[in-house]
Amino acid sequence: MKIEDARKKVQTYKNLIGTVDDKGFSVDTILIVPHDEKNRQRFFNNYVLDMDMEKALAPFLKEDLDVLAVDLKHLEDSQTLFFNKLS
Repeated sequence: MKIEDARKKVQTYKNLIGTVDDKGFSVDTILIVPHDEKNRQRFFNNYVLDMDMEKALAPFLKEDLDVLAVDLKHLEDSQTLFFNKLS
């Protein structure tokens, strides 16, 4: 999806923040990420540096994007990414 649609999805799903998903993981944030797996990995490498989605996403704004519900506690504690794709 394009960035405009992804931003709308974030607004639609922001009510999930603070809840627990069906797999038992907390939804700590909703992120827009590149759909392409290689670019997604580059996004997260940048994102974990300062936890700034807009800054990490800047190089990928013209790419196909996804919206994810992310468990940040596991990402910060063990560098393990748990997410549910919302788009």
